[in-house]
Amino acid sequence: MKRKTTVRPMILALALMLLLVWVSASYANNRFIDNGDGTITDTKTGFMWTKADSYANTFGCLDWNGAKRYVSGLKTGGYSDWEMPSVQMLKDLYDKSKTNITYTLHGKIHIDPIFEKGGAYWYWSNEQSGSCCARYVSFVSGYIGARHRDYCSDVGVRAVRLGH
Repeated sequence: MKRKTTVRPMILALALMLLLVWVSASYANNRFIDNGDGTITDTKTGFMWTKADSYANTFGCLDWNGAKRYVSGLKTGGYSDWEMPSVQMLKDLYDKSKTNITYTLHGKIHIDPIFEKGGAYWYWSNEQSGSCCARYVSFVSGYIGARHRDYCSDVGVRAVRLGH
């Protein structure tokens, strides 16, 4: 009888430890929270992102100035303080281990699948490069580059809210 009473608490303690490990692993995999209003919260950075990017919303590319206008007119989730992200913010959002489908429905980009399908290959940042260009991040490869601000092919913007 004594053996049974010492085994049960040990089994319960082991089960509790396994449950805690499982919950911790599940939480680590749930970096992003879908808020149900067209927005996604990043629990790692505290930023709020639009679930759909401009390409998914407009079915077309935007040059850099068009991206600025698009973001300034957003009311997604009832918020009007959306901004264009920095290169660093976009780098933090890019995740080589994740795959999502682009607007071509056969292209692949590396962003968590919690985000809307049908997105652009590249995202404009808020950073200008010289007098002609602006910086972007490729969500196909993670490459960071600069293009003329009038460039419009497979490029869009994913808006962000800071510190929320």
